Amino acid sequence: MAVFLVVVTHSVAARTDNVTDCGKDHGGEALANNRLIRARQWWTDTPRTIRFVAYICVPMGVCGTVLGVYGDAHGWWEDRGFLTNLTSSLASAMFGIPTALLVLSHLGNAQAEALQRRQVRRRAQREVEAFRGVLLRVFSAEDVTTLRAHKAGADRAIQEMAEAPLRQPSAGTADAPALTLLEWLDQLRDPADAYNQALAEMMATIGGRHWGVWLDEIQDHWEAIDQDLRPQVADTGQPWLTPTRSVEMRRVWLNLRTGNPSRPLALDTFRQRLTDGAQDPGGIHRVKRGVQNEIRVRHEWLAALSVILATVDELSLIY
Repeated sequence: MAVFLVVVTHSVAARTDNVTDCGKDHGGEALANNRLIRARQWWTDTPRTIRFVAYICVPMGVCGTVLGVYGDAHGWWEDRGFLTNLTSSLASAMFGIPTALLVLSHLGNAQAEALQRRQVRRRAQREVEAFRGVLLRVFSAEDVTTLRAHKAGADRAIQEMAEAPLRQPSAGTADAPALTLLEWLDQLRDPADAYNQALAEMMATIGGRHWGVWLDEIQDHWEAIDQDLRPQVADTGQPWLTPTRSVEMRRVWLNLRTGNPSRPLALDTFRQRLTDGAQDPGGIHRVKRGVQNEIRVRHEWLAALSVILATVDELSLIY
């Protein structure tokens, strides 16, 4: 039994990948406890049939060894060469059979686990590449780096629009609110033109219907990855996205579905509405809220696109 435990302990030690350094004083004790825990887990994971064989064979091997040593001391085996060889062979077999079964069983399990990890990793590489292809389908860029460069211009323009000051209208004239809003729209004209130019460089020629189809496709693709592939990756102990990134990806789709940000930002439409309803306080307020909402929606979808690009980068570094 002692020989069997030594074999088990050394097999477990060989499979130990990482051991925590617990300090100079308690390092040896922690290492021993860690190996003992792994040895128990290793034995628990062994198939029940092999454990049953070990429970039978090892005691019989011990008995055979004791019998052989006792027989040597009392001269039982003199002139009994065949019986001597038979007894010693049986005693050796009682140790060898369970040891061989245990080693082969766990070598087979290790090989199966390694094969599963390779298969999951190859699938992850294929899925990440396919997701990247779906992402780029509605954009003119051929790769994520180019898309990010195009997007940077849109980010700067929309940020400038979001930060453009809107002063309070002066009191005393009825058309002051409309004039103040017109001044604000004039401030937005240049960044809006820059945004539309960056958008034209970034987007492929698609319509609103195709934008919705693309959103459905890329969201379905990611949900399949998140719900099917991610658990397999976790089961095989391989890395995945950070928890923060995973949460961001679950929230990102709503911002992409708000409106159709693939169309240009048309400030002239709001200017015409403002001109038509210059004396209507409610109309002026609706124009103001409409422009602010348009800027907010496009800022949010650019932020959502940034999350997706960062996710693709993170997965590309892993796989």
